[in-house]
Amino acid sequence: MTSRERGGGLGQEQLVTNCFLPSSSWLNPEEGITVYFHAIIPKHVTFDPMLHTVFIRGGEELGQPEWSDACEMYYTEDLHEYGSLIEGSIAIPRQSLDRAIPYKYVLHCGQGSNCTVEYEYIYEQPQKAGEHVNRCLCVKSSLLRSGDWHQYDDIICMRPPGTLEKFQNLFTNKIKKELLKGKKMAAKIMLGRIFSILQTWNPINLRNFFTQFRQFYSVVQVPMIYEGKAQPWHSLGLREEEVSVFPQSPVALVWVVRVS
Repeated sequence: MTSRERGGGLGQEQLVTNCFLPSSSWLNPEEGITVYFHAIIPKHVTFDPMLHTVFIRGGEELGQPEWSDACEMYYTEDLHEYGSLIEGSIAIPRQSLDRAIPYKYVLHCGQGSNCTVEYEYIYEQPQKAGEHVNRCLCVKSSLLRSGDWHQYDDIICMRPPGTLEKFQNLFTNKIKKELLKGKKMAAKIMLGRIFSILQTWNPINLRNFFTQFRQFYSVVQVPMIYEGKAQPWHSLGLREEEVSVFPQSPVALVWVVRVS
């Protein structure tokens, strides 16, 4: 059975807890921090879990040779009109805590010499010529409780066809509106998965809920990119107060669950 088939066959309990995904790491959990990645491939991106594989590539802080296939992502849920949910995990060195780590999702199509690799596209104009714009991972030690970190990402966009000159004019108000719509849709789905922890009400699940919610909010509160260093995703134009669909206090969210 291939890894893609294993990813497609995860049970409901695995989808909720994300604790049984294979880890793409040379490190044991005792030697590092396990990072769980969650992302959505939207419907308009060509993706077939039987034909494509998705990996994360990034800086050496991930514990692998830099910009190699560090973490394999697995197809875990059909989101229907919203696309496909993919998830994966990797153990990163403890020395990488509280450090900005550049990374990107990479789509592989085919096998062997016929395999093609395509990096996701981040809609942000580079500030310096030749500089790459990447996602930014920062595992905050202050938000670790069980030793795990959940990186709740949004939709994965691929590079649109056209010339470099065309790319420079891509970030129109229409595209910005679509990106914000995709981010809010992804956040709603991720938040729903965090709430699913409370389907069984006990102290352990409640503690896990609070931990994952705080990690989730730290990621979506101020979207970050990495271009030479960590910095806010300015051109997206998403202000902190616009993250109004999520109460800042998880206590408010728990209260909503209890009374509804």
